[in-house]
Amino acid sequence: MNPNPARSMPAGALQETSSGHHAVAVIGIGSAFDDDQAGWLVIDRLAQLGMHECDLRKASVPHDIIDWLSPSTVVHLVDACQDPQPTVRRFQIAIATATGSLEAIAEPQDSLPSNWPFTQVRSNSTHQFSLLDTLGLAAALGQLPLNLVLWTIAIQDSPRTDMLHPATAARIDLCVSRIFKELRHA
Repeated sequence: MNPNPARSMPAGALQETSSGHHAVAVIGIGSAFDDDQAGWLVIDRLAQLGMHECDLRKASVPHDIIDWLSPSTVVHLVDACQDPQPTVRRFQIAIATATGSLEAIAEPQDSLPSNWPFTQVRSNSTHQFSLLDTLGLAAALGQLPLNLVLWTIAIQDSPRTDMLHPATAARIDLCVSRIFKELRHA
């Protein structure tokens, strides 16, 4: 159960809207501590911007999202991660036809090497079930969204506190702006 939802949402996978369009969800993964709150803060800010056409949800751990995934849902996941570059990255997540494994395709502006493996996109979580494991399970169950976007926000490697690092706050603003523009122009 989600301890801190942005809005009250029914349990289970997201459904199509009454007009027949596919539902859009933005899910922030994180906690209430230090830079790990980045995913949750993105959800809060999108709610403040009036993104009512989207289901905005918060997950404490990656496996919280499994029941919210569906092939007919457009899903944007937002998570803090360790990254050598202080940036926000956007990945399109898909199943590689040649191997059947998950792949993360970076946007050109995110300038990753072409051989960047998805296994390097890691949640900053100490929990046993990682984001990669969760998405792999969703794929095995036939629940992986056909349009799945992962936004990663590079965070500071510092001792746990309740304070958000100012550089991370700036990257949160950038992530909110990019998601807002993409969803409003979809």
